[in-house]
Amino acid sequence: MSDRLPADLGNRSATNASTTQSVPSKKARQRPSRSRTAYQLSVVIDTREQRPFEFPAEVNTMVGTLATGDYSVQGWTPFISVERKSWADLYSCFTGTNRERFERELARLSDMRYPAVVVEASHGDLWKPYIYRVGGGKTRRSQVPPLVAQKSIIAWSWRYRIPFYFCQDRERAMKWTLLLLQDAVRVMLREQKESDRATI
Repeated sequence: MSDRLPADLGNRSATNASTTQSVPSKKARQRPSRSRTAYQLSVVIDTREQRPFEFPAEVNTMVGTLATGDYSVQGWTPFISVERKSWADLYSCFTGTNRERFERELARLSDMRYPAVVVEASHGDLWKPYIYRVGGGKTRRSQVPPLVAQKSIIAWSWRYRIPFYFCQDRERAMKWTLLLLQDAVRVMLREQKESDRATI
């Protein structure tokens, strides 16, 4: 993976904007063009995200079609992607066809330079049986044991080289997502600066 970064950065408002991203070729991912170093971060929310985070008012947001994941940053979508999972959604991915679908999604996410999965649950939930609600206010216990959930997270983390962040609740998951996006951009800008200095 080259250190060259995308060129389409700048102070861009997202209030009335939308973006469509195609899946970049490996060559495009390896040789992005030179970037500028000062801009206002705009969070891109995928059009398929059913329950988007409510970010602080000072954070620019825009809706667009991402190649994978639910959140990225305008100008950096081929490099950065965060997938959001509620606890119920993630638990449904531990078995059956949902697992196959999620693993295909993780495979796409692993092509990103900075991928992550943010979970709206605590790490301690992995150690407890999953209880869910059914009709009439009744509850049921999932037949998927906690050990399967634990080993699935470990296997996915190793296989796809993607970190899973358990954030306890939705509010903290939103804050963590924003921190991840900001820091990924910061690191890539620093790498670009070092690369530019080395070429002088």
